[in-house]
Amino acid sequence: MADGAPMDKRAMVIREIIATETTYVSRLRTLVEVFIEPMQSGQVAVDPSDVQAIFSNAQTIYNLNSTLLADLERSEGVAVGQLFAQLGPFFRMYSQYLNNYEAALDRRADLLTRNRDFARFVNAAEQDPRCAGANLQSLLIEPVQRVPRYRLLLEELRKRTPEDHPDSEPLDRALESVGQAASHNNEQIRRREMREQILNIMMSFEPKTRINLLDAPSREFVRDGRMEKQNRGGPKEYVFWLFSDKLLYGEQVATNTYRLHREIDLRQCRVSSAENVQNTDRAILVESPQKSFITWARHPQDKLEWMDSILGAMQKLRDQYQSETGRIAPIWTPDAAVTACELCSTKFTLVFRRHHCRNCGSVVCANCSTHRVLMEHIDARNKVRMCDRCFHNPDELEAGGGNADYKIGTQFDSPVAAADEPSLTEGRASTVPKPSGPPPVPQFHPSLPKPDRPPPPPSAGP
Repeated sequence: MADGAPMDKRAMVIREIIATETTYVSRLRTLVEVFIEPMQSGQVAVDPSDVQAIFSNAQTIYNLNSTLLADLERSEGVAVGQLFAQLGPFFRMYSQYLNNYEAALDRRADLLTRNRDFARFVNAAEQDPRCAGANLQSLLIEPVQRVPRYRLLLEELRKRTPEDHPDSEPLDRALESVGQAASHNNEQIRRREMREQILNIMMSFEPKTRINLLDAPSREFVRDGRMEKQNRGGPKEYVFWLFSDKLLYGEQVATNTYRLHREIDLRQCRVSSAENVQNTDRAILVESPQKSFITWARHPQDKLEWMDSILGAMQKLRDQYQSETGRIAPIWTPDAAVTACELCSTKFTLVFRRHHCRNCGSVVCANCSTHRVLMEHIDARNKVRMCDRCFHNPDELEAGGGNADYKIGTQFDSPVAAADEPSLTEGRASTVPKPSGPPPVPQFHPSLPKPDRPPPPPSAGP
């Protein structure tokens, strides 16, 4: 066979697979025999829960890869694809190890500082000839790196395997199986790193303003940066942090320390290009129940990137809620778009304030929004404001907040007896049809025309 022929290159890749697997299993054996088993047998004063926390399922991984290595050596590389296709699904067990990896490092660091017996044992074990100069940390990270390495090796082997080779089709299946396991494990790593990044941001807030940013497992960090925000005394620079479900801003008070000023819920927020202000090409208008303000990015391109990021996060959040609940949170009418209550037409003043209906998004006065209801797709724990039109009109419930058959309750700002109010839960699920078709795409610019709204229901009485 000519030099460099495909089968020669295939044999080289197989030898590399077996050689790297031999080294990997040897290092796992060292981890088990030099560190884990002595701890389990009581040679060092350490609690069994600490051993489990540090090493997780490393012994199970060792047993799996010992089997794989033995099969590879026995087959002499003839059926590599078949072996990996069979064992590929089992590589998902690595995710348990990956999920525990950061916690394992923390537990090990804690024991090294407060348990002298453990510290002495680790120092002595790392001098064992079987470690060949490797310390405990370098052994613990081996499983983290292995499955991605398998995918690279199998991809190279597939390139060097002719289509008519008996191992060709099994290699395709092996690549798919190992690829799925690697993607699953990579996602676990990404989530761990994301939560670590969020934790670092959370801990950078001074204690008196710190909030729990790890209370939502699906929360992701998107971006951060400095922008100026309009204050009473003029523009002032703040640091902004954008997450998948909220926008935070605060001021720096020391090196890597910030005072958090506000958190904005993206589910109840509008973002648009600010108009009629200085430096319009850098100005962003943010409107929400918590706070409405104008902020200036550092340059026009930065403004576009911030707006794209915020609007993208808002749309994903909106799509997610619709997918999970079948309901859609309303797009709020901007404060600046109306000067009077959309129900009674009374003009707003400094003391006669604007309020938003959480169901339809209309700007209304307090007199026209006396009801509080539990709308689980908006806030699963707290009752929120609903205008009188939505409260009394079933069609408005359907149009504004999605499905009407959610759990709903009322309480009243004014002294109205609950018994005098119609029930919104009786018979709703069977009488109100569910909406069909794709969800509406929100339009965020305040200059866009608002959809037509039906007039308020006629008031009772003469």
